[in-house]
Amino acid sequence: MAAGQPKRLSEKILESFIFSLSPVKKTAAELEVYRLRREVTKILDSGKYTSEDVLALAVLEFNLGNYSESLKLMSNLSSKSLRYLQILTVAKLTLVHSSVFIEESENSVIGQYFNSKLNKMNEPLNYIVYLHSIFGIRTRYSLKSELPFNIYYKSENELSWTCGPFENDEQIVLYEEPNKARQLHVLLENNIQNKIINQEFTDKHRNFLQNFLDAEEVEHLIQEFTPREIDRNKDYSQYIAVSL
Repeated sequence: MAAGQPKRLSEKILESFIFSLSPVKKTAAELEVYRLRREVTKILDSGKYTSEDVLALAVLEFNLGNYSESLKLMSNLSSKSLRYLQILTVAKLTLVHSSVFIEESENSVIGQYFNSKLNKMNEPLNYIVYLHSIFGIRTRYSLKSELPFNIYYKSENELSWTCGPFENDEQIVLYEEPNKARQLHVLLENNIQNKIINQEFTDKHRNFLQNFLDAEEVEHLIQEFTPREIDRNKDYSQYIAVSL
């Protein structure tokens, strides 16, 4: 695009929208999505459209909750380049991880990506999901806002993730059952717990979590997993072990 040339509508849409699993209600925001869909549909009906126009329509349909139509549009693009295949794979995994039924499993989606002829470089697949809450052993911590969680599928059996100052590499077995969600929040929870138990939980971890939890909730979380000395005078025989 030449310098100073205005961006096309589809470019603006693709810069602004993410794969949201919470379709907007009958609000001004939803009406705007419908308006944009009408405008992009006109472009496609004119016959003078690009692949990016099709992708923009697919993203709009996804955000309206029309997942089947969105995936169909993206599937038609996926044979054109690795970029479109990545976008389709991310869209499918977003649905699979959230137990939105699409008749595909994590195993089939990831397998198709890493075994694709387009994926000659065996590039890691990365994207962002948004966690809505953190579950402790006994307490649910409701987040003030969605927590961004970056996922990297390095291969069919290795997953890496980052979430602010928290990160880890995980060896995984892909789920073969359709519509079985991967509990991504558990990866973060385990990492938080381990950092507290191993006394590796620092101010940077505390400050990050306080962007999403009340200060009291963060303190409770820390107290929940801080190791305590065993009281040798106490009878623990009646206590029931809590499974992590």
